[in-house]
Amino acid sequence: MKEKLEAYLLKVPEYQDMASSTLIDYFTYFLTVLDDHNAVQASDIDACLSLTRLDKYSNISSYLSRNSKKVGGKKPNSSFGVEKHP
Repeated sequence: MKEKLEAYLLKVPEYQDMASSTLIDYFTYFLTVLDDHNAVQASDIDACLSLTRLDKYSNISSYLSRNSKKVGGKKPNSSFGVEKHP
């Protein structure tokens, strides 16, 4: 996964200078769309940050919770994904 992730990040302009919170969105996209995960957890994002040796975000779980869409009036408990359009 490390090589695939690094190749993806090379396509992201100036990713080294981005805030960790912005990178969470990119990693969520990478994991759910390009790496075929059904959903991601905070530990998946943390693993991406570790693999790329970028600064970690202090509370990934909280970020995902705050920035996820509500589904059926409820937010997901621990797994998050990206809405895919046809």
